[in-house]
Amino acid sequence: MKEVNDFLRQLGLSSDEVEVYLYLLKNGKQSVLNLSRGVRISRTTIYRICEALREKGLVEKLKVNEAVKYRINNISSLEKLVSEEEKKVKLLGYGFKSIESILKSQSLTNTQKIKVTHYSGSEEVKQLIWNTLNARNGTIGLGYYSISEIIGTDFMVRWWKEMIKRGLTDTQLFNPVPSDRVRTQTKNENFQKEIDENHRYRIIERDILEISYDSFIYNDVFSIVQWLKDECYGLEIQNKIVADQERELFNFFWKMAKPDKLSLKMRQS
Repeated sequence: MKEVNDFLRQLGLSSDEVEVYLYLLKNGKQSVLNLSRGVRISRTTIYRICEALREKGLVEKLKVNEAVKYRINNISSLEKLVSEEEKKVKLLGYGFKSIESILKSQSLTNTQKIKVTHYSGSEEVKQLIWNTLNARNGTIGLGYYSISEIIGTDFMVRWWKEMIKRGLTDTQLFNPVPSDRVRTQTKNENFQKEIDENHRYRIIERDILEISYDSFIYNDVFSIVQWLKDECYGLEIQNKIVADQERELFNFFWKMAKPDKLSLKMRQS
């Protein structure tokens, strides 16, 4: 069992979670009381451990004669967890490229030093997004969902009016989501058409790149916007090396992505 123990620990399970999982593997479905006696851990802790394992998809909760019991899920649950860990490693590798550039940039001359600005809350994030209007040609970046969900459609319509007025385009990569989640929506059909003509995007599968934030790359700037429920924050990095590195990564993934059917239809009409 040592190999199984080591494998489960490498997947991120705690020693107690591994012990409970292996006990269930050996003895079949068990009540919290029996598990507590079997592995000599308090019932309160056992319940917490079982729920943690259930959230990971490794065990399932059953009701047997009004009693709650837990049992091991099938082997595919472990395969799914391994797949999720592989995706995390891929994202870490992607993120490391950015961090590597930032660290290297610390040794540059004063004229090339990095400037990092933090933004917290929707009002400050609006300023980060408005700053993208300083782009010389347009912006490229990743799209998590429609950013108007965080800061409101009215602001995004004003931003798009300025983008179009200045002759700028916005090019984005999205994971597969409904088309209405990637486009700023307006009731003005003519203006909606102008937005769609200036908003170019492609769809990239999650197993290639899983997107968890919005980003903007323009000039020598790389910005990130991320949110959790109703809270959002942003990070704006002004440095040529960082921006160029992110631009190269974006172009790499852009070639692997596919045009969305709606995007193709709009551009052909």
